Amino acid sequence: MKSIRSYLVAGMMAAVNMASDALNIENITGQSLTQYVEGNKKESQWIGYQVVAAENTTSMCCWDEGLKDGESAVCDLSDLTGSYGSSSQNGLTENIRVFVNLKQGQAQKIIPMGDACPVVAEGITVDWIEDVSNQESITWLAQQAEAKGDDNGSLYTLAMHQGQAAAYALSVLAKKQGEHANSAVFWLGQRHNDGVPFLKGLLSELPQGELRKSINFALSQNKQPEALEALYGIARNGADQSQQADAIFWLSQVQDKGEVVPFLMSILKDSDNKELSEKVIFSLSQLNMDVANNALFDILKGDYDREVKKKALFWLSQSDDDQVSEQLAALL
Repeated sequence: MKSIRSYLVAGMMAAVNMASDALNIENITGQSLTQYVEGNKKESQWIGYQVVAAENTTSMCCWDEGLKDGESAVCDLSDLTGSYGSSSQNGLTENIRVFVNLKQGQAQKIIPMGDACPVVAEGITVDWIEDVSNQESITWLAQQAEAKGDDNGSLYTLAMHQGQAAAYALSVLAKKQGEHANSAVFWLGQRHNDGVPFLKGLLSELPQGELRKSINFALSQNKQPEALEALYGIARNGADQSQQADAIFWLSQVQDKGEVVPFLMSILKDSDNKELSEKVIFSLSQLNMDVANNALFDILKGDYDREVKKKALFWLSQSDDDQVSEQLAALL
């Protein structure tokens, strides 16, 4: 593993034309992350440390919409005014370099940066805390996230850490049902290697309501097959009808749509609930697939309730597909 100095030097070389001063690092040894933060009461101070990133984490960096082709993004700790995050164009990162702006011992900004992200600052010394473990970082960030969520970036940073301890910390935060619980559920959905079991646990532990309903969206965003299976289960057997209807909608938004249409049609055939039937038809209309349009035509021709047919006709009439228009004209 490269040293933090190697990463920072490489970053500064890439950004040599964008900042006049190199980033000044002061190594801190013999203190844990918590000890250093609690003992630091300076008016303003940047600290940093490095931990291992979750598998398949896209490298994070700052960027400026004004960048021209060929220009590299750079994070300038003295001028953090642009956007921040990652995109599909960025490569993967093995590590997270966490930079924290402290003011009188309170974390104002917590910014995780990937291996390839250049970091610069003019006139700033960063106190670099050596040998911070993932567990130590997770514990500290979980405390920050409970109080501030992503107001200071702690929740996002926590979600990028390697190890189930990070997923567990997010699930604990969700179970507390505080103001940042929804965000914790969302970030569990972004953990494609270990988030789903914790989401399924929340499904059985959280009371009915909007927070538990947010699990539907988190599952729809996860790439694991078991996430889709769990979403199917909610749509078929959800004890909360509102969450069940919501799951039916999110099935139309998942990446793997192979079995969605026959599943939705089976729901329609088995249910006499008006809300669920309308949600099925709306979800079919959102799939924008020939097989989904054919299913809507089957509803028009089949033995279905008049209101159900009216909904199917309405959504077919909204299609821009010329073939759908021709089929409608022939049918009517």
